[in-house]
Amino acid sequence: MIRRPPRSTPLYSSAASDVYKRQMWDYLSELNEEDKIEAAAINPTLVVGPSLSDDMGSSNMFIQRMLDGSYSVVPQVHLGFVSVKDTARAHIAAMTHPEANGKRFILAERNMWLTEMNEILIKNGFTKAPTRKVPNFIIKLMGIFNKEAAVIAGFVGKTKYTNSENAKNILNFNFESVEDAVVDTAKQMEDLGLIVK
Repeated sequence: MIRRPPRSTPLYSSAASDVYKRQMWDYLSELNEEDKIEAAAINPTLVVGPSLSDDMGSSNMFIQRMLDGSYSVVPQVHLGFVSVKDTARAHIAAMTHPEANGKRFILAERNMWLTEMNEILIKNGFTKAPTRKVPNFIIKLMGIFNKEAAVIAGFVGKTKYTNSENAKNILNFNFESVEDAVVDTAKQMEDLGLIVK
């Protein structure tokens, strides 16, 4: 049985994805030879980009919170970023590529600090994005009382690099710039009235 971890932040969503994939590999390894199927795992980092509906998804939450006044300062969090379009394209590529079976594909166009994401937003006219960094110990202290801060507290101050070489080398995958995805997300949020520029 696949158990779903609690969902409240993009970082929880990433943890949930890892759990599902481990359970998938465990399940496949237990199958009889005649029941074996082909499978590949797609592990996107923080997925950003406009939505096809009014539901902006949990991964875009960081962008919304930076622009709607929820955060007046920026947690020092370093993450991999990938566009929602690239995530969809990678799923199709892994389903159709003959060498994808049994492989894990991590997706990240780049790794950056949330302050860098905010600089992209500011450069494109979304000037409400904060640039002042909150000290790491404050986030850790807040984590004692606040669930969202507790999740972020485990990531503050740590430089995280993700390796997308399998996607590039096996699937011949070329990532589009996440800058466009970040800006397009903010524009859609503005159109939906979720933020004011």
